[in-house]
Amino acid sequence: DFGSVAEAHQALIDQVVEVDEDLMATYLEQGSIAPAQLHAPFEKALRFLPETLGIRAALATTLAAQVLTTPLLLAKFGTVSIIAPVVNLFVLPIVPLAMAVGALTSLMGWVPVIGQVVGWLAWLPHMAIVRCILWFSQVPAASIALPREWWWPLAAAGVAVILVRHFRHAS
Repeated sequence: DFGSVAEAHQALIDQVVEVDEDLMATYLEQGSIAPAQLHAPFEKALRFLPETLGIRAALATTLAAQVLTTPLLLAKFGTVSIIAPVVNLFVLPIVPLAMAVGALTSLMGWVPVIGQVVGWLAWLPHMAIVRCILWFSQVPAASIALPREWWWPLAAAGVAVILVRHFRHAS
C-alpha cells in the first residue's frame, strides 16, 4: 500500500525538518525539501565525527538522501541496507570521476579509436564502485528484509536519535 508508505514518509520528513527553523520555514513555504537541505541538520547531529577527509559531510549527505529514499526502497523491495552509509563513504569520492569520464565517453564515443580508449578509462571508476558495493554486500546482515509493520517505528526511532543528538548539542 503506497498510501501508508507516503504518509509514513511525510511524517518522517516533518520530524527531521523540525530540527532547523530555517529549514522548517522553507518546508512550510514550498511543501517539500531536497536532500541538500537536510544536510545541515544531519551534519549538526554528527558533530562527534571528525571533519577529516570529509567524513562528516559525506555521512550527512548520505543520511539526508537515505531519509528521503528509504520509504520508497522499503515499498519497492522490502529491504533496507544497514551498511549503506559506510559504503557511501568509500564510493562517494569516486563518483565525480566516474561522472566526468562517463560524460567524456559520451562526447568522444563517436570517434573510433579515441572513443574506445576513453570508454575503457570510464570503465575503471565505475567498476571500482561496483566492486566496492559487491564486496560490502557480502557482509553478514548488510541488508535486512523488514515486515511492513516495522517500517514506521524504525524510521521514527532513527529520527528520534538524530533529534536528541541535535538538541543536546544545540543547548
